[in-house]
Amino acid sequence: MLPLSSSEFLPIDGRLWQFALRVYRQDGVPTACLALQDHFEADVTLLLFAGWVAVELQMNLSPEQCMQVNNLVSPWHQHIVKTLRQMRISLKSGPSPAPIGETEYLRADIKAAELKAECLELAFLENISSKWIRPELSGGTDPVRSNLVMILRLTTKAESVERASCYLDILERAIWQVKNQPNYT
Repeated sequence: MLPLSSSEFLPIDGRLWQFALRVYRQDGVPTACLALQDHFEADVTLLLFAGWVAVELQMNLSPEQCMQVNNLVSPWHQHIVKTLRQMRISLKSGPSPAPIGETEYLRADIKAAELKAECLELAFLENISSKWIRPELSGGTDPVRSNLVMILRLTTKAESVERASCYLDILERAIWQVKNQPNYT
């Protein structure tokens, strides 16, 4: 799959973005996502995408699909999202003249830009998945857990996936809670 052309539509504020916001609002999810990001180098947007694919598209991701989406969004995530995040984190304690009131406004602007960059990453992922042929779910496996583990394995050693299981439990539970909400469509 090639990168988007300039005329292609990105579903900003699309179904995946709305899903991600709902999941992130569930108890424990912000802390779990931060731990996955900081201690296991996970791309949280890819994890949310993996959960969405399982419940919305009813798909188990293949290893090839995981590699494909990672390869397509990794440059954006590395050079844009992570750069904005590092700038925001740096402004929290310095360098001088930070942290002062005026630099907090700048930090807030950077945080908003980081969130917008994550929104664009999710929109790009939603666009990619809209072109996939959707095979039937293979019986016997939990598609959410399977997809989350496959994505986490892209950035984490196999033995670390086991250590991350408590955070994956929180994220998985939140994904199912959102999916089972009466107003989820």
